[in-house]
Amino acid sequence: MPDAAKTKLTRRVVLTAASAVPLVGLGGLISHLRPDGDAPAALGPIGPFREVFVTPRDDQSTVDVVLCYPYGEAHNPYTEGLAHYLEHLAWQNLQGEDTDGERHSNALTSSHATAYWLSRAPDQLQDTIARLAATAAPLTASEAFALRERDIVEREFDLHRLDDPLDAVWNDSTRSLFGDGPYARSVLGSKDSIGQFSLSSARRLHDQTHQLSVATLILRGPVSPRDVSRAIGAINNWPAPRAALLPEALPLWPQAPLDFAYSHVSGLSRGKVIQEKTFTQPAGFTWAEIYAASGILTAMAHSTKAGGLARPLRYDAFVAASFDLGLSPLGTAGLSSWITAQPDRNVTLSDLDAALTRETMRMLDTPDEAAFEALRDAEATSIAADRDPSETNDSRLFNARFAGEVFVPLSDLHQATASLPYGRFRAFTRHLLSPRSAATRLVTTD
Repeated sequence: MPDAAKTKLTRRVVLTAASAVPLVGLGGLISHLRPDGDAPAALGPIGPFREVFVTPRDDQSTVDVVLCYPYGEAHNPYTEGLAHYLEHLAWQNLQGEDTDGERHSNALTSSHATAYWLSRAPDQLQDTIARLAATAAPLTASEAFALRERDIVEREFDLHRLDDPLDAVWNDSTRSLFGDGPYARSVLGSKDSIGQFSLSSARRLHDQTHQLSVATLILRGPVSPRDVSRAIGAINNWPAPRAALLPEALPLWPQAPLDFAYSHVSGLSRGKVIQEKTFTQPAGFTWAEIYAASGILTAMAHSTKAGGLARPLRYDAFVAASFDLGLSPLGTAGLSSWITAQPDRNVTLSDLDAALTRETMRMLDTPDEAAFEALRDAEATSIAADRDPSETNDSRLFNARFAGEVFVPLSDLHQATASLPYGRFRAFTRHLLSPRSAATRLVTTD
């Protein structure tokens, strides 16, 4: 279900802004809520878990079971990167030769959450849930094992830097966007911070974050909600419960003017411009509308038709040899955008930066209405044509929990996209003309 290659090590760290609310009592109540005909069935709270979601799938032979704790690196008050290190140590609690080979691929850490998962046969459902729940028990890792895992985390850091030579540039940009607060914390940490990891600090962080009473259990496979309820009800050796609250909302990151700097990275094919911005949540917009408007805007920016960025940057003035961009939530606190571009021949980085800024502002200030209508209809058609909405919703649910975002089922997203009027879209894009913080890096190379 999760994609470790895409989500294991997030580059820019953001944080969920979920409110701290008391948890409801454990056990008992089971409500089969289906906000969408293809959305996972919600069971919860049930057993020790805060919420349980089930997607019955008869077309697969195994059951995917994911346990997600709503605490990630941004909630870590200790050495930077310790949440990721703890993920390595907590997997050891599962025990067994059949899980040892999975411990470096079946666990994920983001700035928002920590997740563990197993795929097993349906007749092993009870054991699979119990084994994942063992990540909430006191850590069983020895000092020797903890030291070995610290070396592995350090190698992960080195490999990540090799795979992404711009990683240090992104981290520097992130610091300027979010200051020294939790939004800026790196999931991987740094070379220095990794060397400071200790089993004792990991145990303290584990006690504060790995609690089943705040956890989400997500299942997909040839099982029914009743099967899951029975499996949970048959387990009687849960880790000892501890009082817990959901993560507290953190204050918004500091408001800051544009931070502009040159950086040098050896070995790139050519230089690059990186622009990042953050925004508060637009007032009066639902998250379904925000996702809908973001999807349309991203499609518009990539479009070669009138109103987009591709035509003025690549085909009219030949300023950019290539560019890419994205717009995504910062948990539930706001939004972030990024643009990367490589200059065309005989174009300086500063000229490319100026063109990116000029054309982006034009697109946001007065988005082309005809282009908007065409792209809105195309986006809505694409959502409606999803060949496997149950699997898509299942993945959207996990991604939302893992990123601290609001889960919006496909049916709600389709409705919001298809019905979004131009005036509403323009209000959204004009909100993006006033970022809370911004950073630009002109990256030179040899």
